[in-house]
Amino acid sequence: LDLYFTSFLQLVNGLRRVNVNPPAKLLELGCGSGWTSDFLAHLGYDVVGTTISPYEVEDGRLRLESMRAKHLTPTLQFIATPMENVYEATRELGPFDAVFVHEALHHAYEWQAACRSTFKCLKPGGWFLLCNEPNLLHTFISYRIARMASTHEIGFKKREVVRVLRECGFENMIPLKARFGFYYRPFWLAAQRPLE
Repeated sequence: LDLYFTSFLQLVNGLRRVNVNPPAKLLELGCGSGWTSDFLAHLGYDVVGTTISPYEVEDGRLRLESMRAKHLTPTLQFIATPMENVYEATRELGPFDAVFVHEALHHAYEWQAACRSTFKCLKPGGWFLLCNEPNLLHTFISYRIARMASTHEIGFKKREVVRVLRECGFENMIPLKARFGFYYRPFWLAAQRPLE
């Protein structure tokens, strides 16, 4: 629980660092059961959480019902879509001030396509925050578990991530936490869609 709370605070600090403050419109990729989106909605953000699983969307709806039972009115919704198709699934709800992914991009089968789709979701000047994504060593550590569980687990190389983000059109990349290093530290990076 401590690690999740620490990561959440780091995410909030990252949003503040790039000047994305409530009531900004946020899009979360790979939200799972929606706890991060939920917390951000409580802080006053307008949040859309996306996940590949319809079951997790239902969990998110239960979160919303719970909030409404407490007479809270967060601006929050959940949608089932793969990260690679997030623009098509959310284009009527955008554009967004920021898109973030917390410990989930490394599960996407085509993470490069997810980055391209994310770019289209952002308004000019909007930010894409990659939060706590594993570095290269994760690929080797998780290989056997991923094979047994039929999941996708990779780690990232700094050069490749930066190259793909630039090819998508992102500029002004800044580290939000410890830099990539020694192939094992998870990384935090923000990339900006240029002003047009």
